[in-house]
Amino acid sequence: MFGDTNRIEVLAAADVEGEARPLVWTFQKGKGRVFASIPGHYDWTFDDPLFRILALRGVAWAAGEPVGRLDTQSAETGRILTRTIRQP
Repeated sequence: MFGDTNRIEVLAAADVEGEARPLVWTFQKGKGRVFASIPGHYDWTFDDPLFRILALRGVAWAAGEPVGRLDTQSAETGRILTRTIRQP
């Protein structure tokens, strides 16, 4: 990602050609909250339990809930979680 990192709270970054690039960050404006993650654009990423807890805690934070609110769901396998999200 390129842009002004002074407006975001960088939670994780990667070194790309000697320069830090944000991978996971948050942004707040007024009552609005955004949790952004570059990793996780494939549904199989949810198979990784560490990514699941990161993503679900980010969702809880963005919703204004306690960050541990979805910890129980993070223990479920990624395939179950992915199918559950996609059901009508």
